[in-house]
Amino acid sequence: MYQHYQQHQPQHQRPQHRNQNQQQQQQHQQQQQQQQQQQQQQQQQQQPQSRDQVDPILTRQLYKNELASLTFNSKPIITSLTIAAGENVSVAKVIVQTIEERLRTAPPNQKLPTLYLIDSIIKNVGGPYLNLFGRTIVNLFLDAYAVIDSAARTSFEKVLGTWPNWNTQLFPGDMITRIERGVQSMRQPQHQPSLMHVNPHFSERPREDVYNQGAPNM
Repeated sequence: MYQHYQQHQPQHQRPQHRNQNQQQQQQHQQQQQQQQQQQQQQQQQQQPQSRDQVDPILTRQLYKNELASLTFNSKPIITSLTIAAGENVSVAKVIVQTIEERLRTAPPNQKLPTLYLIDSIIKNVGGPYLNLFGRTIVNLFLDAYAVIDSAARTSFEKVLGTWPNWNTQLFPGDMITRIERGVQSMRQPQHQPSLMHVNPHFSERPREDVYNQGAPNM
């Protein structure tokens, strides 16, 4: 009887060992699957964050490089720069500073395209750009207006005239009033009129040429 029991006992134990091994393998596989799922979830959570992170230094340099090509009234360049401003709202302050610097340092004959860019951004993007440009727009506008020629001044005034009548408030009314008063004061002659006779039709003809190309509307 004892011998018979010894002979049959291992046969009953073998399935138990197999079942234990299978369970361990299944548990190990489940753990691996759970770890993989957790890693995938973490990667998915991290991806949107990495996309939203914008390097302000790199953005400034790239924007400055493209802005340097705006030496004339080019709607494609203004449109491209406006879109870039809309796509990088998180670094709007950097973009505004870059544009302000450009308007201050550009030669007088290149200031109008930069004003057109400001006009395009505040009208088509808005958001934080309204407040950021609003901090300096009075001095920025008048300082540029003071050094440009009469044709560019006419275009500056036409752009200014669209701001109070826009469908949303771009700048507070008191800012617009301050700019208008500054423009009026600079319209007054600062020197004695020349005694040389000048044909009035000679200088008036090209005055509309710059603005006739149109401020960018998108």
